[in-house]
Amino acid sequence: MPKRFSQRELPGYRYIPGKFPHPNKEGGHSYGVPELVASLLEVGDPFKNSDFSYGVDLLNMGYYWESHVVFEAFWNAYGRVGNEANFFKALIALGAAGVKQGAGDAVERDAHLLRAQVLLSELPAQVLSLSIVELRSLVESGQWTEGIFLAGRGDQSE
Repeated sequence: MPKRFSQRELPGYRYIPGKFPHPNKEGGHSYGVPELVASLLEVGDPFKNSDFSYGVDLLNMGYYWESHVVFEAFWNAYGRVGNEANFFKALIALGAAGVKQGAGDAVERDAHLLRAQVLLSELPAQVLSLSIVELRSLVESGQWTEGIFLAGRGDQSE
């Protein structure tokens, strides 16, 4: 089991289209929850940001749709351009790949994984003090579903 980076409670279910209520619709686990407005991360330790830590937990624990919502807020916070924004865009693509995997759509999963790989390949070795090289390796090897994060945080297992 991947290491947790936040203390926040995980949602009641992992959203998969057609299998569970859409999280933002009535009956969904996030219905009525205000949209996240993310702040910029501390470069030396982005995990000090509880929203980022929670987004990583969501991705690592298979809450792919839910993680994309968090990472999209950071993508917007960084203005949707530049290395930091593209890092979050890659994480959004990983979340989308996970949703498609859960829905049994290998073609769309692979398209999102390819998009994540392309975005990561265009980034420097580190973004926000996080190892893009390590993340790229996990994505390329297919190990991205086993917990992704990221150099400098110690042992990833419990």
